[in-house]
Amino acid sequence: MPSIIISISNLNRKLFIVGSFVLLASCGGKSMTSESSHSDSSSDFSSSESSSVIASESSSAPASVSSSVVASNSSSSASSDNNSNQSAFAEFTDPNCLDGQYIESLPDANADIESIIETVYSYTSPTKEQLAQAQIDVFDLAYPYGAFILSTVGNEGSGDPNVSCVEAWSNPDDGIFPESVWGIAINECANALDFKYGQYFISENNEPSIPDNDYYARGEISLDKFHSKIPDAAANRFYFEDYTDHLGLQTTLGLWSQYIHSVAANYTVYRFPELEYSYDINYMLNFAWALPRYLLVGENRFPDDFNRIMSDPDVRETILTLWGRTWLYYDAFKENTSWTPGAEELKYLAAIRDPEIIDMINRVRTQHACIVN
Repeated sequence: MPSIIISISNLNRKLFIVGSFVLLASCGGKSMTSESSHSDSSSDFSSSESSSVIASESSSAPASVSSSVVASNSSSSASSDNNSNQSAFAEFTDPNCLDGQYIESLPDANADIESIIETVYSYTSPTKEQLAQAQIDVFDLAYPYGAFILSTVGNEGSGDPNVSCVEAWSNPDDGIFPESVWGIAINECANALDFKYGQYFISENNEPSIPDNDYYARGEISLDKFHSKIPDAAANRFYFEDYTDHLGLQTTLGLWSQYIHSVAANYTVYRFPELEYSYDINYMLNFAWALPRYLLVGENRFPDDFNRIMSDPDVRETILTLWGRTWLYYDAFKENTSWTPGAEELKYLAAIRDPEIIDMINRVRTQHACIVN
């Protein structure tokens, strides 16, 4: 049985954010590189020390939960941020293609989770086991697919065979507390589950295979003409300018998926004011902006890789599914919670509206045999 080598840096002891790990795996014959995805723009990893753990890989993907689904109708009349009467989903997706046909049941806003959250918030010194169980219990009631991820991943991604992934990423000793825990473990454990089974666990019935090739470095987009539009973009420091900028398509798609999971988790507990929403929303939007740019860089500088990427139906499916899910959750937050887009979020939307960015998404749709409007 092949092994997964997990290299884990010491966790940065700052509220809401933990450090980063890199996982190198031989999964199903594929060469894959996985990474932790919760990084704080104010964190400093210069003093991190690494340790390695060997874990076994399972080759059979689990069966995910079954849930009812709600269509996100592209004809929604909610206001978007371009002063029209369109929702972001209607503006940015195409109803004739996979992204515009994306459906998912949103986390249950009426689920009876108050007592669970109030209990865990009342602890003076909660343990990682208490925080982990609270997340599983809350997601089981309100976000079943999130509960499936946390319950299925086991100890993968924890760095310790005796500690579950959700416990490892819910540790108060590492600066993770009840008010900040919700978007972290789901993010990191989704990453571990993806690379354990060689597929992206996006949502029920949306679990496409991770591409065989990682292709060119995602840091190449920091040299493109779009980068200066948002030079302080949320994900730049850790993903596109330094630290992990040498990694390519596999983890770029994975990170995008994982930040949407974080946004979904935040949506699940949006009624509780201690939570900071914008962090994960900004990262989600940052990756939605980055992926078309990654493809544009490939077309201009790595044409053979670009052609292989565009010819891969699983990659196209992943891109379009994540594109649709991004706008589903952006609208959900904007329409169903007290959150309103701020200057940062509006900068991303303006950047994404660039005709070249939209055209690249249209080209993915065309290649996927959609009838593009």
